[in-house]
Amino acid sequence: MQAVSLAVIARLARTSSGTILCFAGTPVAKLPPRGIIEIIHSSGGGSAHRHRGSGPVPVGLTQIKNSAAFTPPGFQTDTTFRREGPRVDHFATVRATTSQDATHDSFFAAAGLHKQPIVPGERQEHFWEITSELSELIRQGEQEHLDDAQLGYELTYKCVENEINRLVGREFGPASTPYAATQLALDALAQRLPRQLGTDPANWTRMLDALLSLSARRDTELTHAVEEGNIRQEGRRVIVQLRPSTFFNVGRVPSSQIVHF
Repeated sequence: MQAVSLAVIARLARTSSGTILCFAGTPVAKLPPRGIIEIIHSSGGGSAHRHRGSGPVPVGLTQIKNSAAFTPPGFQTDTTFRREGPRVDHFATVRATTSQDATHDSFFAAAGLHKQPIVPGERQEHFWEITSELSELIRQGEQEHLDDAQLGYELTYKCVENEINRLVGREFGPASTPYAATQLALDALAQRLPRQLGTDPANWTRMLDALLSLSARRDTELTHAVEEGNIRQEGRRVIVQLRPSTFFNVGRVPSSQIVHF
């Protein structure tokens, strides 16, 4: 059974009846002894020995998909007309629409001793050690990426979906042509949507991709970074304890401060 994150539960609590389930994903634990190696391979990386003693250690990974993985809402109308003498009046009604969130792959290193990739010619085994407390912080960090992606969807496709559906049931007109009647409905939508979105579906997609890309700041600014700390020797094993880096701030910056227009 797949676990449901707190973010999903909160989102369900605020969605009204008839709307779709939004589900960005849940971080999955990668277990020792090969958990970190699996994370490195999933990221497309090769050998990780370059991380020893310098720079962050790759203990988590969230692969946020682009807009192609989402289902966008659509704006469509049905038009009718009424004749009064020589005059023909045209009207438009908006069709209901839906959109679909994407599920993103997300991984974090579980507590324990994780093997470091073997370096040719090396006789000792090298391990990274992750405590339970650090593993939970890493998980929370990957959840922040998922929450960022969720917010990006909600600010774009979900927002457009909601505003289109609020126009359902209204009749727009009279107008001189079916096109003009539809334009009245589109104008009404433009008044409801943030100006950054507008009514061009291509722009909805561009804005979604732009917002999804913002989550990378958490990594480029090293706020999710974990580094090597104390080292101990146990026989042929070299064990390096991992610790949060100087810039680590998981749990302190909500998605609203990262993902916005």
